Order: sequence, then structure tokens, then C-alpha cells
Amino acid sequence: MRKYILIVLWLFGINSYAQEVRVGQVVPNVRFKQIINYTRTTARLSDFKGKWVILDFWGTFCGSCIEAFPKMQGLQDKFGSQLQILLVDTHPSKHETRAVVIKSLEAYKKRTGNKLTMPVPLFDTVLNAYFPHTSVPHEVIIDPKGVVRAITEEAAITEEKIAALLKGQQVKLMLKDDHRSFDKNMPLLVNDNGGPGDAFFFRSVFTGYLRGVPATGGIRSDTVHHRQWYYLYNHLFTDLVTLAFKDVFRQVDNDPQRIRWQLSFLADTARFCYELVLPKTRAPKYEEYLREDLKRAFHVQLDTLSVSMSCWVVSGVEAKAGTTATKMTGDMDKYSLNRFLDGWKLKDALELVQGTFSKPLIFQTPKDTRIKLAFPKGLDLTDEKALIEFLNSAGIRMEQQEQRVKIVVVKDS
Repeated sequence: MRKYILIVLWLFGINSYAQEVRVGQVVPNVRFKQIINYTRTTARLSDFKGKWVILDFWGTFCGSCIEAFPKMQGLQDKFGSQLQILLVDTHPSKHETRAVVIKSLEAYKKRTGNKLTMPVPLFDTVLNAYFPHTSVPHEVIIDPKGVVRAITEEAAITEEKIAALLKGQQVKLMLKDDHRSFDKNMPLLVNDNGGPGDAFFFRSVFTGYLRGVPATGGIRSDTVHHRQWYYLYNHLFTDLVTLAFKDVFRQVDNDPQRIRWQLSFLADTARFCYELVLPKTRAPKYEEYLREDLKRAFHVQLDTLSVSMSCWVVSGVEAKAGTTATKMTGDMDKYSLNRFLDGWKLKDALELVQGTFSKPLIFQTPKDTRIKLAFPKGLDLTDEKALIEFLNSAGIRMEQQEQRVKIVVVKDS
């Protein structure tokens, strides 16, 4: 009788006994019960025996995952005889169905003109047990012997590193070790959530970058302890300053060319966490707390100056750039075959490419004029000269002029 019970448990309860597989351990011969974009509807990991395998965990809700598809397909095309990449979607829900996944892949092909040839296993919860994670993309690299060689981030998957692995070379890849015990719905440090300590009534805290904590922000309420808190996790320090002093930056139209960062203690890429916990008594102005905390902790100070500098002056909008549309539509994906904007306000449209301009934008025509633009194929939106030429030809009149403008200087005096 015991033998029959054990067989039943093995057949029907395997997910309950699946244990996490770590780097250096052998992956069980996983059976993919549902797989699309493949010659069969099911498969096993052993079907790819003799090849390196990358399990690329993704979801239709994940923009950065889809953004990485061209790179993954390029690696598959280049190393196909030695490598198999599987796009693994393990998120079964009423929102992430088989039909939704197929529609997402078809939309990607239609928008970019690129066909994906990589198999897509669906809803294999056993893979979540073997390779637990809290964020995607999440990459697992398995060698031809079935041994996990790396669990890492999508950015670490490069052609050079894959080529080195295939040649048998030692490659160091950063471990993506998600903090699975972290609960974004609880404050930091409560019940060891990210660290010990919960004896506080009021708290504002800055930390440096916390690996494994998702980059997110918002406002939450704790009805049990009658608290409310404002949180910004793993944000650029420059973003924190911009949020805290947004009324000052609004004076220069949030134009990055009219902002001078003179912070001595950090690089532009430095990321911080900020959390403010308050008694739930009234609706506070969270940005004012953040502003004061930045002044106290980092001595942040903003000055406004009037200077003369070369600018791009937007002097008018010709009829051919006009539109009767009042609803904003468009597709600005860099892989899209037909990039366009319609119904956008002039200022909002130019803000999408504002990072390309090396000079401030000055508007001498109404900023809320609604426009339409059809970007030509092959136009490099990071090429300032080409972009200016296109905008002028499309009816957005822009010319270079010397202007006296207001700028904001951010420093830590």
C-alpha cells in the first residue's frame, strides 16, 4: 500500500516537492506542459540536450522584457547550433492567459517586423519553484550537462559573454538574488523587512541602492497601525531632487539643458531609497518633507539665475503639422516600423525627444497647439541635426538663436 501512495505523490505532487535550484546544481528534466512557437505542444528540457539553454523569464506586462526580445533573437540566430533560448512566461492569471501571450507576440511582430523563433513555455509553475524570483526579466543559464551556470539579470546577457561561455571560458556574471522576503506593502525594517527594527512612531530614512528591491514609488496606508507613508525605492538621486523641488524646475519647463547639476558627492547614476512614515492624522504634503530631508541630509540647495545662451527657438507650427485630433495617439517604440504622433500638444511631443537637444527649447508659439508627426523610417531620433531638419520639414519651425533664459543650479553647499 505504501508503494502506491508514494507513486501517486510522485505523479501528482511533484510541484510540492520541487526545491530551489542554485548555481552549480543540476536542473531536473523539466517537462513543459504548454509550449507555443515550437514544433510540438509539449517538451522536456532534455529535448535541448547538448546545447546551452537560457531560460528568459518574462511577462506581457514587462516592457523591459519585450525590449530585450531583439537582443535575445539575435543571440539565438548567431549561436543557434549551440544555444537554445526559451522565453518562459510563468504568470498564469485572468490577465496573463494563453490568448494574451499569443496576442502580445503577434503585436510585437506586427509593430517591429521581427519574427521570434524562440519557444515560449507557458505557466510552468514548477519553474517558479526551481528558480524563485520577484521581478522579470530573470535569466537562468544552463550548460549542456544540465548544470546551472548563472542566475542573472538581462543586462548581463551579452554576445561577448555568451560566446566566451560557448568556448568553455570562465565568465563572471552577477548573481540576481531577489529579496523574496521583501514586502513592498510594509515599511522598511518592520518585522525584519529588509532589516531589523520596528520600534518607531515617525520615520524618514534614506538608504543607498538596495539590491533586489524593485524600483518603485507611491503612497500607502496602514489601517492597523494608523500610519501612512510615502516611498521611493531605488530612484536616481536627481529624480528625488526633481520631485521635491518640482515647483522650481517648472520655472524652466523641466528642460534638462536649463538645469545645472553641481553635486560634489555623487554620480548622476547614484540611486537611493527614501521612506517617510507618518501618523495618519491628516493629508501631508509629502514633497515638502522630502525637500527638507534632502536639505538636512545632503545640504541640497537650488539657485535660479538668468544667463545668455544659444537656444532652439520654436517659432511656429505650419498647417501641415496641424491636426483636428484631440486624443493623443502614437507609437514611438524604437523598433516600430511606423513611428508617429497625433493629437499631441507641441510641448509634450518635443519633450519625448528633449534628451536629443543640446540647447534649451524656447517656445514663441502656443505650447498647447496640437500637432501630428509621421517620422520617416531610419530617422535616428538621437541625431540632433537630423531631428531638427525633420521637424522643420514637417512644419515645426525651429531655429537657433541667442536668448536670455532662466536656469536652475543644483548644488550641495
